Amino acid sequence: MDNYHFLAFKRRIDTVPPSQIRETAEDYRNLIEEDISQGSIVPTVEVQCILSFLEFLDSNVVPKCLSKRERGFYRRTIERMVGHGLLRRVVLEEFDRSESPR
Repeated sequence: MDNYHFLAFKRRIDTVPPSQIRETAEDYRNLIEEDISQGSIVPTVEVQCILSFLEFLDSNVVPKCLSKRERGFYRRTIERMVGHGLLRRVVLEEFDRSESPR
């Protein structure tokens, strides 16, 4: 019933060129939304993690309470996208601030 795994999603995003990250993630969202509407999947934690990443791409606001592995994935992806001019550097700076102990 659950065909979407965040680990597989991360691996896919890590392998595509930065210019294709958004398109690849949106393809996942479209598939997930279609499967949910057809009742073939339920929004598991894995699905929620994938959708949260899409929300990040739309808003440039990093979700709170990311696991250590999720934070590593977000950092790598943000750095790749900033390096290719697909995200503003301020997104990386805000990510760094959110990692710093207060």
